[in-house]
Amino acid sequence: MSYFVANFYQFVEPTTPLDELRDQLIVKCEKWDILGTILLSPEGANFSLSAEHEQIKVFIEWLNKSTVFDIKDYRKSSGDQKPFPRLKINIQESIITFLGEQDPSVEKIHEGGRLEPQEWQEYIDNNKDIVLVDTRNDYEVEWGTFENAEHFPIKNFSEFPAAFQKKFKMEEYKDKVFLFFCTGGIRCEKVAAWAKDIGIDKAFQLEGGILRYLEEHKNKSWNGDCFVFDRRWALDQNANEVHGRQHKKEITQPKQYFDKDYAEHFSAE
Repeated sequence: MSYFVANFYQFVEPTTPLDELRDQLIVKCEKWDILGTILLSPEGANFSLSAEHEQIKVFIEWLNKSTVFDIKDYRKSSGDQKPFPRLKINIQESIITFLGEQDPSVEKIHEGGRLEPQEWQEYIDNNKDIVLVDTRNDYEVEWGTFENAEHFPIKNFSEFPAAFQKKFKMEEYKDKVFLFFCTGGIRCEKVAAWAKDIGIDKAFQLEGGILRYLEEHKNKSWNGDCFVFDRRWALDQNANEVHGRQHKKEITQPKQYFDKDYAEHFSAE
């Protein structure tokens, strides 16, 4: 049996109280047999869901018609493992923790630079004066990353700003083009906006993240597999599940990290 998975998010300020919105989402997800995780916050929501594809489409149609969300696209993948054991909807202060109270505003995030997968690849192929930056945690990077990408020994996304500024001195790199990427795009929404604030004028993110790149633009620039926060563990370069296969590298206590993120930070990332 194959399970369909949809990942999507939107930074937008909900007009419905979050507890009421959560109750509405529970009713609709149960109606359409949807499992997965939804993170609700004052800055928007993040969805990682599994059901029949048609049920997901109906859910998104309802979401767009009945709430403030306007979902135009979503990451599609599948796997043989049941991705999610249950439906979980959490209300928290932000979709994903970054700088806390100093996080970029929703308006600032919307102003960030974005590159479609094809544009991203053209930048990589045709420009030497670029800096590729993986914004993910170290245990994710171990599974795979873009060729020549910079990455950091971090366990949580909130550690990224300090690690980045320690490595890159803006007086040396301010004229460089920085290309940021993550699994589904959500982390880079905040990073790209923040990068502009610290003096990087040419900061861009991979629209839709690694998942969309693998879905639409398979290329040798990506090496390895893409870790995902569900029971499939990772997807290969064809967006196929690699759960249960022996990875080419020895992953240091992956179950420990996986359980921690699954319990506390589960998202489309």
